[in-house]
Amino acid sequence: MRDIFFLAFFLWTLPLALSSGLVAFLLWTWADLVVINNYVYGFMSAIKYVQLYALVTFLVVLLQYHKKISAYKLNAMIGLMLILLLHGAVSAVLAYPGLERNWEIFGNLAKIIVMCALMPLVLKNRESINLYVLCVVTAIGFHGLLDGLKMVASAGAHNVTGIGKFGDNNHYALILLMVMPLAIYLARYFESLYLRWASFGLFMLMLLAVVGTNSRGALIAAMAGLLWFTLIGKKKIKLLLFGLSLCFVVFIAAPDDWFSRMSTIQEAQEDSSFMGRVAAWKLATAIAIENPLFGGGFYAGQAASTFEVFRNSQGLLPFIETPGLLRPTATHSIYFQILGDLGFNGLLLFVAIFGYVFHVRGEIAKRARETGGIAWANDLANLISVSIVVYLIGGALLSLAYYEIPYYLAILIKLIDVVSQEEVKSVTIALPK
Repeated sequence: MRDIFFLAFFLWTLPLALSSGLVAFLLWTWADLVVINNYVYGFMSAIKYVQLYALVTFLVVLLQYHKKISAYKLNAMIGLMLILLLHGAVSAVLAYPGLERNWEIFGNLAKIIVMCALMPLVLKNRESINLYVLCVVTAIGFHGLLDGLKMVASAGAHNVTGIGKFGDNNHYALILLMVMPLAIYLARYFESLYLRWASFGLFMLMLLAVVGTNSRGALIAAMAGLLWFTLIGKKKIKLLLFGLSLCFVVFIAAPDDWFSRMSTIQEAQEDSSFMGRVAAWKLATAIAIENPLFGGGFYAGQAASTFEVFRNSQGLLPFIETPGLLRPTATHSIYFQILGDLGFNGLLLFVAIFGYVFHVRGEIAKRARETGGIAWANDLANLISVSIVVYLIGGALLSLAYYEIPYYLAILIKLIDVVSQEEVKSVTIALPK
C-alpha cells in the first residue's frame, strides 16, 4: 500500500517539478530530508528519488534560468562554502591511504554546497523562502511527528533510536532541535489559524521525540538555544515564560529513566562515554598537528589506517587523562572532526561560515530597527540563529560536521538578508518624494 501511495505521489509531483525550478528544488530538498526509502519495502524501494529530483532540478534550472546564470553573483556565504569545498578537495587528494569513506564524504559535502549554490537562483523572494522553510519543516517534522505520537501513545515509554540517514539517537535529537525553531516561525506567520496550531502541535511532538531519545547533549543544546533566543528577543519576559512552559511539558512527559540519565551530565569525568570522546579528540588533534594545513582527509579520525599510527598520541590535550582507544571510533565533535579531516585551515573556514551567520543576523536586525518593517525577515533570521546555536553547542559532542541542514540554514539567512534589502528598497522607491 505504501509503495502504491508513493508511486502516485511520484507520478503527481514529477510534472510539477518539470514545470518550475523552484518546485523541482523544493522536491529535491524534501526527498533528501524525508528519506522516502525508509518507508517503502516493495517495488518502490529500488527507486532513487533524490537523484531523480536532482536531475530534474538541474535540467529545469538550466532551461529556465540559463540567462540569469551568466549574471550569477557570488555572495560572501557561498564564497566561503566554495573555498571550503576546494579546500576539502585538496584534503581528499592528499589524504592518508586507506580512508575508505574519503571520497564518499567529500561527495556528500560537494552535493550540499552545490544545493546551497543553487538556492539564490530559486529563492528570490519572501514567498519562495517561506516555501523552503515549510519544505524543511515538513520533511524533518514528519519523523518527529511519528516518534512524538509514539511517545504520546506509550505514555513516554517509547525509546527513540534515530534513523539510518541521521545517525543514532543523539544525532537525531540534534537534527530535530535544529528544525524546531523553523516550526515556531510557521506557527507565527501562517495566515490560517488551523495551520498555525498545526505547526505548534508539530513543534510539541518534535519536542516529545527529542525527550524520547534520552540524549544528554540534546538537553544542553536546547538550553543553549533557549538562552540565546531569550537574549536576542525583544519580549524577554514572554520568551522566558515560554521556555518555562516547555520545561514543564518535558517534566510532565519524561519518564523516570530520562531524569536519571540527565542527572549524569555533571559526572563527565567519571563517564566512560565522555572520556572516550576526549580520547578521540586527542587522536584528531594529533592528525591535525601532523598535517596542519589540509588535515588527514575525510573521516581520517575514525579510519583503521590512521588509528594504528596515532592511537597513542596525546595531540593538543595531553593534560587530560583518558583511557586508551581500543578500536577506531567516531570523532564525536564537529570541531575536532573538521580539525582532523581538514586541518587548521579547514576549521577556520568552518568557523567563518557559521560565525558569518551571526553577522548577517545582526545586519538584518539593524535594518528591521531602522526601517520599522521586514518583521518576518528579522524573526526568521533570529530563529535560524537559534538553530545554529543549537548545532554549534550540541555538535561539540557529535560527528555532524558534514550534515546538510546547518549549511542550508547558513545560506538561507544570507538570502533573507538579500531579499529584505530589496523589500526595503522597493518600499523606499514607492514612497512619494
